[in-house]
Amino acid sequence: MHSTLVAAAAHAAGGALEVACQHVPGALMKFTDIVVDKGLGSWVWDTKGNKYLDMTAGIGATSTGHCHPAVVEAVRQQAGSIVHAQQNIFRAHTKQLELDAALAHIMPPLLNKYFYCNSGSEAVDNAVKIARAATGRDCIIAFDGGFHGRSIGAMALTSSKVIYRQHFGPLMPGVHVAPYPYCLHCKVMGEKGRAGYHVAPYMPPFDSPDNRVCCNAPQEAL
Repeated sequence: MHSTLVAAAAHAAGGALEVACQHVPGALMKFTDIVVDKGLGSWVWDTKGNKYLDMTAGIGATSTGHCHPAVVEAVRQQAGSIVHAQQNIFRAHTKQLELDAALAHIMPPLLNKYFYCNSGSEAVDNAVKIARAATGRDCIIAFDGGFHGRSIGAMALTSSKVIYRQHFGPLMPGVHVAPYPYCLHCKVMGEKGRAGYHVAPYMPPFDSPDNRVCCNAPQEAL
């Protein structure tokens, strides 16, 4: 089995892009055609040995850089201890208890329950479930232009781009999108021919004081 995987990997490296295009769904949009082989710190190397500066940090997931020695060692130790301590089977595991104790030192006293999950979308989906169960209410308010994830639940709250929701309806009901109270991008002022403040309101030429006061337009006007 191992020799088969090694041979397949070697074949894939020879025509990496072609293999990726053949097997990866087209819906997963890519910004580049780079096929990464390894990474270290802020750098990544492709299957042809080219070196690139990675300025994305995995949207925060690799904030310590690729393959940071401390992270690699922690993963190595955990893999040698236990890989998956299923939450609904075991009450807790030792590393979870360590993290619980660390969070207790920095979180407000009333925020003392922690729900660990794998992604932002999963966190948002469960936040909606918890809020509905706790309040007995069905509706959720989300701000216009926000990104909350692309799972079927979180997608209903996301309005930052039309493409995130396109062709996936009907979405989760009970979601109401409200304008964010930010005069710099006020839609009412835009309709009046004035787009709120300047892009840099602290730089001249300055608006008159009356331009810097909320117009208090009713939500229906938006």
